[in-house]
Amino acid sequence: MLVSKIYKIASCDDNELDIKRESLLEFRLTYDDDKKIEALLFIIAGGAEDMNSYIYVEDYAARNYNVATINVNYHCIGNRPHLGASFCVDELDKFILKSSLEAINLNFDTSSINSYESLNHSFLRLDYLLSCLKSKNYISQDYRLPTHVSFDPARKEYQNFGIMQAQDLLNVLLFIKKNPPFDTYSEGGGIKSIMLGNSYGGYLANLAAKISPWNVNAIIDNSSFVNFSNNIWRLIGFGKELDFTKFHGTYDKTLFKNITLYLSDKTFWTSNKESKNYFSTARKLIREPLNKDHIKIQAKYPKTKYI
Repeated sequence: MLVSKIYKIASCDDNELDIKRESLLEFRLTYDDDKKIEALLFIIAGGAEDMNSYIYVEDYAARNYNVATINVNYHCIGNRPHLGASFCVDELDKFILKSSLEAINLNFDTSSINSYESLNHSFLRLDYLLSCLKSKNYISQDYRLPTHVSFDPARKEYQNFGIMQAQDLLNVLLFIKKNPPFDTYSEGGGIKSIMLGNSYGGYLANLAAKISPWNVNAIIDNSSFVNFSNNIWRLIGFGKELDFTKFHGTYDKTLFKNITLYLSDKTFWTSNKESKNYFSTARKLIREPLNKDHIKIQAKYPKTKYI
């Protein structure tokens, strides 16, 4: 019979930024209790997805193969509105809005924006004012106010990017290996682990194998990224410090008629070299699965198979 259970366990703190984690790590384990389980199959959600995105795949794999499937709501997975995130503004967001308004000589008090409700009310008011300006031909009819807003992820989390998420996968793996609720097939070195993911999920699979290659036997990777070229780092959230119109996580032109919202995850990383939270070259390289120097070290350990 197919069994599916959700667990909540303690996982890693943020040792890079010295932040103690407030949330528990949630994951779902699915298996057939009539089978001896030969492998743990992680199905890792990509961007804008969570562990409910692949229920059919989990059930199919557990029914048809001798595997237990695992889907993890890793740290900061709830970073989009349909996954529980809300909108917020920090001081830099307010500065960006103020600067955009000054560029069209529109006076508007941004200091009182300190909650989702006040943010929504302010943007509705701004959208109306911009329509009024267009009706009087004070601004171009195709003008859209460019500004930036941050996603405030669910569960009081934030974007650490990569490291904490990969550790979450490994902590779930170790938890299940230590507390398996099913019979395991142990011949040939014990139960195997396979990590399957697409896009950001594939990236996390690769990163988990980089951190702990002796714990990941195989990776099935669909279209992940393997380094920070093509401005992948913009997804971390601090790109607005440089140019919010270029280095953002996503954008939206549908919420308001006259406003283009550029959006990024809430993060404590910064491009400020004087800050203890500076996203340094070393912090970037440790997040790149195919860094050549790191691969040389990784190759000394049991070899993960890559598909």
